[in-house]
Amino acid sequence: MAELKEETANDETLQQLKQQMVQGWPDRKHEIPQNLATYWNIRHELSEAEGLIFKDHQLVIPTAMRNNMLNLIHESHLGIEKCKARARAILFWPGMSKDIYEKVSKCATCATYRRRNQKEPMIAHPIPERPWQKLGTDLCEYKGKNYLVVVDYYSKFIEAALLPNKTAGTVIRHFKSIFARHGIPEELVSDNMPFNSKEFDEFAKEWRFKQTTSSPTYAQSNGMSEKAVQTVKRILKKADDPYFGLMEYRNTPVTGMTYSPSQLLMSRTTRTKIPISKELLLPAVPINAQQQLEQRQNQQKQNYDKSTKPLPPLEIGENIHLRQDSIWVPATVSGLAPAPRSYIVTTSDGQQYRRNRRDLLKTNIPPSTIIEQTEDVGEEQPTIIPQPPDLDLQNPPNQGRPMRTTALPIKYRDYVMK
Repeated sequence: MAELKEETANDETLQQLKQQMVQGWPDRKHEIPQNLATYWNIRHELSEAEGLIFKDHQLVIPTAMRNNMLNLIHESHLGIEKCKARARAILFWPGMSKDIYEKVSKCATCATYRRRNQKEPMIAHPIPERPWQKLGTDLCEYKGKNYLVVVDYYSKFIEAALLPNKTAGTVIRHFKSIFARHGIPEELVSDNMPFNSKEFDEFAKEWRFKQTTSSPTYAQSNGMSEKAVQTVKRILKKADDPYFGLMEYRNTPVTGMTYSPSQLLMSRTTRTKIPISKELLLPAVPINAQQQLEQRQNQQKQNYDKSTKPLPPLEIGENIHLRQDSIWVPATVSGLAPAPRSYIVTTSDGQQYRRNRRDLLKTNIPPSTIIEQTEDVGEEQPTIIPQPPDLDLQNPPNQGRPMRTTALPIKYRDYVMK
């Protein structure tokens, strides 16, 4: 308190304020000195005792001690609102809330360990015009075994295949088998590895379908595939025979619809072990399927958006923080990716990444080094000698170790996301 009394006595503005309080306040604001104008609205709350000025029971802090008070308030790194609440309970000076905001928003420690951004409103993939036009795919692991999961955006029909390994060659061979049954789609939406390899890119060109990948670390942008993966894992976990479980899923009406994936894809219900009349096995084209799909998607978006909030867009050259391994690291926005809410960012060590807006945090803290903007975003990926495919979900052949022959740079290409 001794230091506070001393600094209050040395603060010219607070001494003028004390004198004004003794003299009494005029009837009009323009009649007081300009530097006291910020105290006008609280003039009736001010008092003086033992050389200190109070706003009710809050100490009025002199200018020379405000920075020290900010350091003490934020010493525990509680965040902007908590720091404001703590300060408002015991201290006061004009513009205190703004000063606290500036202090906390520029804190490198808080920026590093801040919680993830809130969810943004859903950007739903357009509903395809017909079955098997647009597919989603992902790899998943269950009990040490790897599986390829493919789902149709229109019918929600799922294909699953056990993989002896995750090389591009093996994955491609299984895709050829699936495409031989149902046809080649126009578009395949996937995560990155191994779908962004040169070998898979050549496969897409040869088989004439468009391949798009989601933003790394943001699985929601490939949400259809993620949901299909969870369905396959539940079947593998609960079903005695995963083939029968998968067959029953395909014959069960899609949530919110009257048609099953099999009906939407093949216009028929397939025969299973469960008794069924011959009439229900006859082919029948679904009626109003597109309308039902749109209503279902609109309801899903409405439910999802209840707990979301849009994030402000970022500008090229803007200093931001990038979420990596549950912490935030300094980076700079170096480009815009073609997909919605997707950016190219560069970290202080010169590495470039493509990330969704939710993994990027606006900040007032500059990166530790100046970052040059570049045109290409590449990463080294090994080219693997392909191994024979396996179509058995339960009994894969012995897995051999793939041989790496060379490393090729992979160019950044177009992406689509939710």
